[in-house]
Amino acid sequence: MGLAPEIPEDLYHLIKKAVVIRKHLERNRKDKDSKFRLILVESRIHRLARYYKKTKKHVG
Repeated sequence: MGLAPEIPEDLYHLIKKAVVIRKHLERNRKDKDSKFRLILVESRIHRLARYYKKTKKHVG
């Protein structure tokens, strides 16, 4: 019951994971695998956000 708009749990956890990977990449710039995984996670976030916008659920 906070003031922040509620976002779907799955989307929230994907965003959290992307933040953790970004932080990791700041410290380990040459980690190519993490860079690749970040791209996958971010595209999943965009796909999910597009789904929620299309179905008019939560995110808008």
